[in-house]
Amino acid sequence: PPAFSRPARTYTVRDGLPSAAAFRVYQDRGGTVWVGTRSGEPAENGLARFDSTLTRATPVGATEGLHAHAAPSAFAEDRHGALWIGFYRGGLARYRNGRFQAFTVEDGLPKGMVTALLADAKGRLWIATNLGGIGRVDDPARDALAVHAYTTRDGLGSNNVRALAEDDDGRIFAGTARGVDRL
Repeated sequence: PPAFSRPARTYTVRDGLPSAAAFRVYQDRGGTVWVGTRSGEPAENGLARFDSTLTRATPVGATEGLHAHAAPSAFAEDRHGALWIGFYRGGLARYRNGRFQAFTVEDGLPKGMVTALLADAKGRLWIATNLGGIGRVDDPARDALAVHAYTTRDGLGSNNVRALAEDDDGRIFAGTARGVDRL
């Protein structure tokens, strides 16, 4: 049988997490570890960050401009160093200069849960959702986003997109509920 070792440390609400139900974990280029939690209790949904010492989580929320009790579902960093976070109930937030800026379907985002984010080699941000297909942002550094949508009307196999990848030639692939599409 494979060897099993105990975790070096387990983090819970005692360590600053909104809940012990970690849903997504992401380490940014600067070494900060972001933990998104999702629970049956909306008050336990949220976001926390650890610095590089990993000693205690700091909850992130309204004081930084983020909606309280939002469950993060996807993370990516753009070439300018901004952190992008997609959410389980839809929507997107950009973290730069110590503040979050929220974006919704009213800003042109596809509807549904953000299932994956991809910052590609050309500097674009790709947003996959489970209901609205894919959104592409050509200039993620702009204050207002210009989102180009890709749906079944444009040839996607399904508007339920679960994964995004880029190959060495810069081609974008979308894993959908009906197979893999190359854009």
